[in-house]
Amino acid sequence: MPVTNLDQFAREAGLCRMDVLRIDVESFEHAVLGGARLVLSTLRPIIAVEILEAADCAAIDAIRREARYQSLYIAGHDILPQETVAYREGHDNQLLCPQERLPELRDCLEEAGCRPGF
Repeated sequence: MPVTNLDQFAREAGLCRMDVLRIDVESFEHAVLGGARLVLSTLRPIIAVEILEAADCAAIDAIRREARYQSLYIAGHDILPQETVAYREGHDNQLLCPQERLPELRDCLEEAGCRPGF
């Protein structure tokens, strides 16, 4: 089975838009994001990511900061900012949002009945 990274896939597929990206790869999120630097800097998707205890949060956070993304965690209906990507027991699903798309995300979350705290 051929393996590729997101940057190569987006280039070969001619993608010009990616609104949302879901990553659930059992603590290999840093590898997926590391192969998506061009996607993060150009297509600017909102990322829903599962952060487990074994995740390399420091590597994920370094990529997030480089790409100018805000880290948010989900606590019930509350979506709250956090300074760094971090494992939070019971709050595995988190969001990474390009800073310029935060107002758009806030509007979508409010429409869905969530309480964005950012």
